[in-house]
Amino acid sequence: MDEGNTPDVWRTGSENGTYFLVRHADTCGYTIGSKPAAKIHGDSLELSYELSNTSGMLAACPCEFWAKFELAEVPTKLETVSVNGVEARLKGSLAER
Repeated sequence: MDEGNTPDVWRTGSENGTYFLVRHADTCGYTIGSKPAAKIHGDSLELSYELSNTSGMLAACPCEFWAKFELAEVPTKLETVSVNGVEARLKGSLAER
């Protein structure tokens, strides 16, 4: 995968839980994100959601998409994170970037 298309994930928290802000590339034309899911396997986190649109039309170029996941509990130390099956770069907290 092109380095610019590798998903980035920032971790931040509040009294309500831990948030993961995701930036990733996909085909242009999607307008709806649905069915968010998070799976924890030891020190690995898998984030996923489905992209769709109402027009049925897509372009053959990459676009940038953002998604936010809120989790009540996560491991203290995460070694790997993936987004829609693609290994992501875990960037730390938003304040650190």
